[in-house]
Amino acid sequence: MKRILFIICLALGHHCFAQDTVPKRIVDTLHIQLLKSNFTPLGNAALSNTVSNVALSSTLNEGENGKIELKYNFKNRWTGGFSVDQKIGKDAKKAEFYNFTSGVSPGTTIGFNIQKIFWSPKLSRAGFEQFDALANAFAKEHGVDRRTVTYNDIATNGTPLQKSRLSEVKLKAPVFFNLKVSLTKSNFSFTADSVNLKSTDVNYFTPNLGLSVGVPFSLRSYLALSYSYSKTYQASDELTFSSPFGTTKNSFSQTLVFGKPQQKIEHKINLEWRQSFGETSTDFAIDPSITYGFNTDKMAISLPVYFIQGATKVGKPNGLQGGVSFGYLTKTSSLTSFKDGFWAQLILTTPFDVFGSLKK
Repeated sequence: MKRILFIICLALGHHCFAQDTVPKRIVDTLHIQLLKSNFTPLGNAALSNTVSNVALSSTLNEGENGKIELKYNFKNRWTGGFSVDQKIGKDAKKAEFYNFTSGVSPGTTIGFNIQKIFWSPKLSRAGFEQFDALANAFAKEHGVDRRTVTYNDIATNGTPLQKSRLSEVKLKAPVFFNLKVSLTKSNFSFTADSVNLKSTDVNYFTPNLGLSVGVPFSLRSYLALSYSYSKTYQASDELTFSSPFGTTKNSFSQTLVFGKPQQKIEHKINLEWRQSFGETSTDFAIDPSITYGFNTDKMAISLPVYFIQGATKVGKPNGLQGGVSFGYLTKTSSLTSFKDGFWAQLILTTPFDVFGSLKK
């Protein structure tokens, strides 16, 4: 929160505390900076991306995914998004989201999200008077014009007492809410007839609903709590059947999934902390999180490290970005060995600006 206050002071100069409400144009500018500084390759964070992008990810032992995100920033700090995510098979040379013959391809996830940042930073009268007194004392001691004194001046060159009193000056923190809805198409082949062994193909569209609430600590850091509801289907066990071959004594064997897929419902909570680093732009970021599934009694710990720069100083996309993510998945009742529970993911992302969001 102090860093948000510091940036506001830099933006406003000596008018920083001339009123108890920060001008809307400054808040709007900070809102865009907040979103740019927290760009997430693959877009899986609680805070929604503001930049449209194309991403490719490869997860150890699970294969590859191709993903497209289209983002648009509305007025009053609303952000809307549409995404398509496709699992890519081992032999596939492209991510095919839609087939004109069969429609949406199995393994495709279509998602929508809407995000709102509530931010009306205000100073209390006591906070204004305290900063004004500190700025007057600082200007007198250093022989400078009071109107040029900023929060950063006192935080950097003030006395220990001034720095301590400065830490008591607070702004109302922003809060963001992000609602995500998605549908995933899955395909299963199985048999329920042990006599004829006739195979049946079925498709399911399964929903996932998520809600995130977060509080930024600065333009480069936030803490978020998320809840998600999901429905999935799990294939039944495979069985090997032996059948006579013609009128001979020979037989042949085939392995089939016997029985319909089983429906699974999961409720999860996730706690995420995001921190970006860099002098004047975001050079890299960490985004550790912990997730717990109530129905499966599973816990996942992940540590993504992103090498990113959401936009240049003039607001243009910076080209190829990405990162690596490491994680561990286990049952809480009986810990899985690190070897069996460990996973790793490589992410490459190319941002692009369809709606002019980066130019604001």
